[in-house]
Amino acid sequence: MEDPPRGIFWAGTRIEEDLVQPFLEDVTADASRSRTYVQNSMWVDYEVETDAREVRIRGATDPVVCTPEGEPLLPTEVKAKRSLDTVDKADPQPATHHRAQLHAYMYGLNQQVNYSIQTGLVIYVDREQHELVAMDVEFDPTFWRSQVLEWAATQSEYRLKDELPPSAPAFGWECSYCSFRERCGEGESPYSDEGFLPLTKYPREQVEAALEAEGGATMLTPTLAHQHSELAEVHTVADWRCSVCGATIEWTAVEWDGTVTAPPSCPACAAARRPADLRGPTPGWRDEDD
Repeated sequence: MEDPPRGIFWAGTRIEEDLVQPFLEDVTADASRSRTYVQNSMWVDYEVETDAREVRIRGATDPVVCTPEGEPLLPTEVKAKRSLDTVDKADPQPATHHRAQLHAYMYGLNQQVNYSIQTGLVIYVDREQHELVAMDVEFDPTFWRSQVLEWAATQSEYRLKDELPPSAPAFGWECSYCSFRERCGEGESPYSDEGFLPLTKYPREQVEAALEAEGGATMLTPTLAHQHSELAEVHTVADWRCSVCGATIEWTAVEWDGTVTAPPSCPACAAARRPADLRGPTPGWRDEDD
């Protein structure tokens, strides 16, 4: 597998520790300050009945204002945004899915204390300008039941039936973050949804299961041959293929360190001063003109 995105994790930690926590400390800096403190996160793990079935919800909150005993008072949901230009500063309103996530935190934290937590904060932070906007969110039982729990129950049904949910995204930006966008046709790569994706690494267990499944993948991609060299000794490996000139090259004939973000170059295109990367075709490869 590829290295974890340490830069993203680092940025998230800095936003919470250097911006959000001081902000929360400031808003609680009154006569009661000595009776509260800000905790990085709190874990929620609970089951709740829905019209369809019992659903289990687990997860970790963002920073929480707590009592000296560590009991939650004010949970938050922090989201970094490219810009706050789309946020109405005079009357800021959180996105529905962020409001829903905070409801899940509030409901779960309420199971841990003998008092009622009815308010939380959604905090948007500008990644570049480091400005932030905080919005109060009151727990709404109707919203919780009709939207949050209904969504959770529906997604649970898909998972229990081993089915994929509908491919239509609820928000337009979702496809750009989805690892499967190439398979459903939202991506730009010239291949279909059969077999292994080129320049993509998979856990060995998944690779072996796909190779052994009836009607499944029939060969390894060059990427997987590099990743799981022992499997390449007993299974067929597809050739490299250039999507520009169409040349095919045996996978062992190309020097490559296995870094999927830096695929090898096509030697034929390089000789013609037309740089192009090689990639392993899938069984469903289709030409650009198809």
